[in-house]
Amino acid sequence: LKSVVRDTSAPVLSAIRTSDQHHVLMRFDEMVSIVTEPVISGLVIQAVYQDADSGRVGLFTQKQQSGQSYEVRISVVDRSGNRADIESAVRGDGTADRRLPEILNVHPKLLDARILPDARLEMIFSDAMAPDIVEPFWVASDTTLSPTGRFDWMAANHLIFTPAESWPLDQVRLQSVVGAVKDVVGHALKDRIVFDFTVIDADEAGTIAGSISPLDQFGMIEAVSMETAHISYRAQVAPGDSTFEMTGVIPGFYRVSGFVDVNGDGLWTRGTALPFVPAEALISLADTVEVPSRWTVDTRR
Repeated sequence: LKSVVRDTSAPVLSAIRTSDQHHVLMRFDEMVSIVTEPVISGLVIQAVYQDADSGRVGLFTQKQQSGQSYEVRISVVDRSGNRADIESAVRGDGTADRRLPEILNVHPKLLDARILPDARLEMIFSDAMAPDIVEPFWVASDTTLSPTGRFDWMAANHLIFTPAESWPLDQVRLQSVVGAVKDVVGHALKDRIVFDFTVIDADEAGTIAGSISPLDQFGMIEAVSMETAHISYRAQVAPGDSTFEMTGVIPGFYRVSGFVDVNGDGLWTRGTALPFVPAEALISLADTVEVPSRWTVDTRR
């Protein structure tokens, strides 16, 4: 692994608008994460959510006054840790919310997806959703399973399903019942939620191993799948050590990178100009790593 240069430009707010009397929508020029709770002068924000690509931020507010100007403040960071403190204005909308929520993204993706028996399912919706879940959530049929498990809202539009028992080692297809979830206004989901994936034995997983130059601080190494979104693995290298190992890796192609974790928080820090704090050094493996089934791939070779 060797040092690399990464993006140092802060994200830019490309557009901000209202779509109805309850929604404020913000679009950025790249994927962002929210670091401080957004504030709108004169309005209570009841829910915050992001689309599947994370480049858009949605705010569900109390009823707006049509034509009134509202000041909006929010702080975000991009994937490289570059921060932007946004202050903007938007005019209130008086129209009613009539748009039905949609399912924007699921993980694992439909078809060709391979997961381990204990994998969770993720669902991302287009709007802030009501916390209540219809039970049974899944349709039981000759071709679909209806597993029991736990539902957890990670965000207003981000739902996680954790099965009570391990997935069977087979092709699995799931389909939600009609109206399984509704948005905060009460509109039912436009379509059914569908999953279709293959479950592989945990013994089929591989391992990624390697080394970096010995450090006085922690090192954080991450392998990100180039084929399936949301699949990644991390390993921490202790001060004075140089080797790392990531186990339970689903076979496939991965991009391996990392950084010198000076403050030990597990997040890359880009540094500041005043007072001067240097950015944490970045490291990257130039070549793509292929992980075969039941195999340990040593990146040092």
